[in-house]
Parts: sequence; C-alpha cells; structure tokens
Amino acid sequence: MSLYVVSFWILLIASAIAAYRWGGQAERLVAVLYVAAAITSIFVSPAFELRYSRANIHLFVVDLALLCGLIVAAVRSGRGWTIWAAALQIISVLAPLAEALNPDLRRLGYQLMEELVSFPMVLLLAFGVWQCRSRDVRAARLFFARSSAKGGHATPPSRRDG
Repeated sequence: MSLYVVSFWILLIASAIAAYRWGGQAERLVAVLYVAAAITSIFVSPAFELRYSRANIHLFVVDLALLCGLIVAAVRSGRGWTIWAAALQIISVLAPLAEALNPDLRRLGYQLMEELVSFPMVLLLAFGVWQCRSRDVRAARLFFARSSAKGGHATPPSRRDG
C-alpha cells in the first residue's frame, strides 16, 4: 500500500473522529458520506492493474451518490466549506464522463481527476470541524461573560447543530 493511500486513510479516520467529537450536524453527515464512499469504492474498484484503464460505472455511481449527499449537506448547512467540497466532488464525477467521451485520455489524467480531490475534500472536513469547534468556544465564552456580568451562574445552552 502506498504512502498516499495510508496517509489518506489516516487523515479520513482522524477527521471523521473529530467530526463526531467536535463537529456539528453538517460535519457528521459529511464524515459519514466520506467514509461510506471510501469503503464502497474499495469494493467496486477493479484490481489495481485495471483500475484506471477505462471508466468504471460502479465508481461513477459512488461518486455521484457522494456528490448528491454533499449537495444536500451544503444546502442544509449553508456553510462555505461544504459548497467547496461538493464543487471538488464534481471533478470526480466528471472523470469517467471525460474518459468515456475521450478514450484517448491518458490513464494518469483519469487517475488524477479521480483521486486528486480526495485530500482537499478531507482537509475541508477538518477545516469545517475546526470552524464548528471555534464557534462553540466563542459562544460559550460569550455566554459565560454575559452570565458573570449579570452575577449569575448558569449552564451554557446546548450546541445548536445545523
């Protein structure tokens, strides 16, 4: 297994754990989508030697399903990073279409279109978790500052997801 693949899985798992621990609803949804798509891709991908020799309809379906899920997450959350993640996923969806329209597309070009967006998409998830956590910390500080200014002791409101 290449360093690229190992690094991707480590980053994906760490980001998914962070999303469940510190993320909001959008971060958790995207983490589930990413993990499900990554695992499903393993099962629908052909042997390594044949992987990018021609368009794979099964991988196209996985990519399309991930794109639909990311669009739903982007529309529901309205967060910028989810829109960027969906935009990057469009490249993966277009890769088999480009290969089907132009069979002379080099194997490396097809592979780059399929895989190159993986790392930035997971990094966007990590950024989304960081943003969500920062919002929660700011909200808690503001709450406690207002509470202590009034001389009261109260528990902070529960985190609002969405």
